[in-house]
Amino acid sequence: GIGWKMFVGNIAQFFLISLQATAWILAPLLLDIVCVWLFFSQTLSLDSVFNLLGIAIPAWLVLFLYCATQSLGCIAGVSRLTYQQLVEAAALPVEGAAVVDDISAEASSAALRFTRSRKFSLLGSYIVRAAIISIVNLVFILLLGICFGVMFFSAGPATPLGEPNINIGVFLIGLGLTFVCFIAFIAVSLLITVRMILAEQALAIETESGAIDSIGRSWKLLKRGVWRTIGVLFLAGLISIPISFAVSLLTQSLATSLFNFQAALEESGPDTFPWLAFISFYIATLISSTLANIIIVPFFKTVLTTIYFDARNRLERVEV
Repeated sequence: GIGWKMFVGNIAQFFLISLQATAWILAPLLLDIVCVWLFFSQTLSLDSVFNLLGIAIPAWLVLFLYCATQSLGCIAGVSRLTYQQLVEAAALPVEGAAVVDDISAEASSAALRFTRSRKFSLLGSYIVRAAIISIVNLVFILLLGICFGVMFFSAGPATPLGEPNINIGVFLIGLGLTFVCFIAFIAVSLLITVRMILAEQALAIETESGAIDSIGRSWKLLKRGVWRTIGVLFLAGLISIPISFAVSLLTQSLATSLFNFQAALEESGPDTFPWLAFISFYIATLISSTLANIIIVPFFKTVLTTIYFDARNRLERVEV
């Protein structure tokens, strides 16, 4: 409830911040459109294509990483501003007050300066968390492979009549282990992901946090609040469904208009725009994801910051 009130009460400021963050991440994607247009509109030899890709791919990766850090630094400003308002609201004499005055331009600029200065730490935190989740996934994939192997080797040599000879006991053991391993995989991956989910908030709010320290901080804050956090995020996901649905309808309408425009162009010159169908689909998909992110991402950042604020207060009361 508080997270939603914070988001609605400051939607204009958060929308502008989200728009800045999205603009940074869109830069390399828009470059993709230009490259695809050049590729389809020019007649290039195979050697020229490989030489071009050899230069373009490393340059694109560098550009993407730079833009990603800038985007992370921008959107983390939502977390810092939300926390500052939560602190101010908690100090109000009216119990339960959740929304204070609109965020000033000075406060917004100061928050963004701070979070942008931590952009590389934010990227490092994301990379470390992704590596941890990847290792966990790899371990469980190996375990699932072993379970499937047990099920496979439960089949013995065929009978003289050619019928399969399956050891039912071994097969059931393998099937049971596979089921248990799969459930454990989902549970462990979910718990580890949620325990690390407040790392960005720690970096955006706490001056002493680093890329690794923020993960440990999140792990400590959510030691006793994992299931509560999962429940809150589930409800936030339900709230975001209507927004995603509305954006999807808008995108379908846009895609239809683009394809109709393409058909009209092909009637006037069918050999002029052979790549337009691909570009139209890419643009429609890009607009859909962009609109959804601009609206939904700051909402989830607000919800996560509210969880961080609550978890930090609980921890500090326990430590005192």
